[in-house]
Amino acid sequence: MGSETGSDLKLSSKAKRRFPCAVECKNHEKFLTIYNHYEQAKGHTEKEKGGLIPIVVIKMNRREPLVILDLDHLLSFMATFNET
Repeated sequence: MGSETGSDLKLSSKAKRRFPCAVECKNHEKFLTIYNHYEQAKGHTEKEKGGLIPIVVIKMNRREPLVILDLDHLLSFMATFNET
């Protein structure tokens, strides 16, 4: 069984203008550590109050930093950018 090329989220041309992202979807139990870090960030938002959004920045040696963000928050950010 072969796999398709390109992003996992197929978008129309109009959708790509509003959401200019290449989305690769993965589902693995190996992500437990990342989720533990995200739960830690969520704990900070509860302690500090004020509607903070939990974000985790991860980095490996000789690799670019990556951001872990709840999908609902990402979509809210994208909607804000598309309002302008």
